[in-house]
Amino acid sequence: MDDDENDSLPLPRPSLCSPADVKPTIFSLTPEQRIASGSEWTSDHVKAFRVDQQTPRVFLPQLAEYFGPADVTLSSDGCKRLLESICVIQEAGGGGDQVRRDGGGTPPAPCLRVRRQTQQFQGMVSTVATLSSSPNASLHSSQGTTSYQDHHSVHGSDFDEDESAIRTKEETLTVLLCRAFLRYVLDYCVDDGDVPLEPNGIDFFDTKTTHYGNFGIMNYTAQDDGGIWSTQKFITRQQTGGWSKTSQVALFEAKACASIHKAGHVETSEKMVAQYTAEVVAFLFGGDSPKKVYLISAVQTFICFFCFEPSDRYLEYLCCDGPEQLKANGLENETLTVHSTKWYSLNSAQECKSALRNAIALLYLLAEE
Repeated sequence: MDDDENDSLPLPRPSLCSPADVKPTIFSLTPEQRIASGSEWTSDHVKAFRVDQQTPRVFLPQLAEYFGPADVTLSSDGCKRLLESICVIQEAGGGGDQVRRDGGGTPPAPCLRVRRQTQQFQGMVSTVATLSSSPNASLHSSQGTTSYQDHHSVHGSDFDEDESAIRTKEETLTVLLCRAFLRYVLDYCVDDGDVPLEPNGIDFFDTKTTHYGNFGIMNYTAQDDGGIWSTQKFITRQQTGGWSKTSQVALFEAKACASIHKAGHVETSEKMVAQYTAEVVAFLFGGDSPKKVYLISAVQTFICFFCFEPSDRYLEYLCCDGPEQLKANGLENETLTVHSTKWYSLNSAQECKSALRNAIALLYLLAEE
């Protein structure tokens, strides 16, 4: 990147508008514009934005054209870190053969996550709001402290330290880009004017209530594009009684988290739920106290929406050392409820519409913040 030429690059800021102001055309991009962005969508596989760190102007001005004036700027270094964050989203995923460094295998699919950036990065964040979900479907798992060391095994023997350092950096991806990302990608799912403009909320159909105990015992490992990277002792108890993060939580490769069946559906694994829960806890310990935290995930041509709803004293529950302390403090029944939609197939016109309605609902929630 030429620092003299690209010392300050604009980022788009989507205008905050009411549902009545939203027009279907915001989801429309011509084939020429799609080609210019370097993105590609096929019936067999999904690619996220293919952003070249040497030519970011191909990406950013196009977003500015569609989503309002460019009144946010980044230095060259900031732009580089931003694009690295986008690459984390691009390259996480799978579900097919492993992508090798020599270019073989199946290309990685995008892992979509809605994040928010405050004045300074404060943790892994999805969008926070109060959105009602169905109280009817509730599955309660066994309570108690659970160790996931057996689940998070290392697949392979190579460890790429450079890859690990990049992946565990504090991410700078803002919700502004995520809005544009969702609008852009989901444009390939529907025809113009074929989506209701009035959002009806996210249709969560599956609810699980579970405990994840003391996060100090958790050890995460993942294999991605030929490299293995890990985080250890994600949150540790300090002598002062407080908690601190010793490393950034890593993203699992999607093929290690979800199973895609020939029948055309995806099963969410315990690894995926455990990983997402760790990210949510990182956000909760960052200082905010949201009622709900939202997250979006994609595996190949499937997309799913998650909502994490901690009970009022869930963080206190995590800080307790054992059953006796939990009981003494009246915390034994504190839970983190995980709501999720079905895994929508983006090869199905009807399910594409459902996925897009959910995405629109999240965009409206963001606009209300």
